[in-house]
Amino acid sequence: MAKNQRLSDANHIHIPVPEGTKSGDPVRVGRICGVAQTDRTPEGGATVWLDKSWDVQVTGPVTQVGSPLYLANDGSKVLSATSGASNSLWGTALTIKGGAAGDVGTVEAVAVGYAQS
Repeated sequence: MAKNQRLSDANHIHIPVPEGTKSGDPVRVGRICGVAQTDRTPEGGATVWLDKSWDVQVTGPVTQVGSPLYLANDGSKVLSATSGASNSLWGTALTIKGGAAGDVGTVEAVAVGYAQS
């Protein structure tokens, strides 16, 4: 039996996170996507959960369940259903939301956990 295992599923981890991260914020660190469970410590880390579903803030409409959601690379905490060079895949919408391009509202979503890219 291997004796070097540390976590059985690695879905609840403590990692360095962006400055200003608060409990409940969606985060992406490299390819790790989840929701902060704790505020960022003075040392720069937070506990991040990569599983479960979450109510997250999304700008613009989300027209289909299963739509990808993106987190801006500028450190903002509001997700978007719009892809582009200035943001990275964060998760998947489990509910829809109407509204115009700039409208912010709540969507239930799941983080991708360990993103492929």
